[in-house]
Amino acid sequence: MLKVMLFGAGSTGKTRYELVKDDYNVVAFMDNDSSKWGSNIDGIPVMSPEECLSTITDYEKIFVTSTTGFQAITEQLLKLNVPQFKISTDLIVFEMEARKTFLKNFSKLADRFSPDAVCAEAGVFAGDFAKYINQFFPTRTLHLFDTFSGFDERDISAEKELSDSKQGDFEQSSEKVVMDKMKFPEKVILHKGYFPDTAQGIDDQFCFVNLDMDLYKPTYEGLKFFSPRMEHGGVILVHDFFTMRFYGVKKAVEDFMNETTKNLNYVPIGDGISIMIAGF
Repeated sequence: MLKVMLFGAGSTGKTRYELVKDDYNVVAFMDNDSSKWGSNIDGIPVMSPEECLSTITDYEKIFVTSTTGFQAITEQLLKLNVPQFKISTDLIVFEMEARKTFLKNFSKLADRFSPDAVCAEAGVFAGDFAKYINQFFPTRTLHLFDTFSGFDERDISAEKELSDSKQGDFEQSSEKVVMDKMKFPEKVILHKGYFPDTAQGIDDQFCFVNLDMDLYKPTYEGLKFFSPRMEHGGVILVHDFFTMRFYGVKKAVEDFMNETTKNLNYVPIGDGISIMIAGF
């Protein structure tokens, strides 16, 4: 197998590692965060970019795993004399394009739903997927739920051994960052604060919901809230089901599925990370 390295040892790096570990020989993670240096992921060392490149010279490719920082990372690697052809952003493009294709094709079936049915995303972060929901369902209201201040302590305290997440993780966003990406902002309703408190009083029926909450408790609460409000034929997409870091997501789905009286099922959608819950 080809010898490769991954740039990014955070949650997204770990997720992308899951996508390639069976097809490539991943020999190292590199990261700009010095607090990660000297640690390991699945037995693979995490080093600074400089140490990686001076220690491992016979690599075939470096996969950039950071969605938000891939341009700066690419420039950094070029300055470290990494040939352009050895730098790949394929993992970033693959995941998003697979989810985007799924969403676009699903939206083509939207005529079967009530004209009043709406969409939602819980766990918006910077709005990179929400913008596609807004784009592909232009006539439907889109409810967006997020703290816009990162993970809440109430959810972190319930994680324990499910992840190494910390209060405030994913706080680098804002309502403005999200809304600036919306093609049809007039159809978007932002709900800032702690979920599911921010969902109180919402009586809409949903045809599409994306849950990208990362943690056990909000994912579980999201499934409980949206499930009885789904239109017949609607789906709930759950991100991070197949990850190394956010084990709570899979547990939340399995716990919910074991408890529900509905005849639901869940299947992968082909992005290597998400599952779709259907049967409503």
